[in-house]
Amino acid sequence: MYKTDIIEKVSKTTNIKYKDIDTIYNAIFDTIKNELYNGEEIVLTGFGTFKVNNRKERKGINPRNGDIIQISPKRVVTFKSSLSFKNYMNDKN
Repeated sequence: MYKTDIIEKVSKTTNIKYKDIDTIYNAIFDTIKNELYNGEEIVLTGFGTFKVNNRKERKGINPRNGDIIQISPKRVVTFKSSLSFKNYMNDKN
C-alpha cells in the first residue's frame, strides 16, 4: 500500500477531501520524522513505538572478496509493536 492508497481510503472512510487528508498525512509524518531526528521516541498507543538507536562503528566482511572493512556509525530507526497490535495481527483479540 502506498501513500496515495492510504489517503484515498481515509478520504472515503471519513468523507473528508483528499487534499485535506494529504495535508494532514504530510503534517503527521513530517512531525514524526522531525521528532525522531531530534532523538525523541514516538509512542502510538495500540500500535507501537518508534525509536532511534545509535549503532557504533564496527568491523564487517566484504562478501565479494572477504576483506575486513570498517562500517561507520549510524542512526537507525527501530519499531516495536504493541502487545494489542501483536494480538490483533495474530487474531487474539
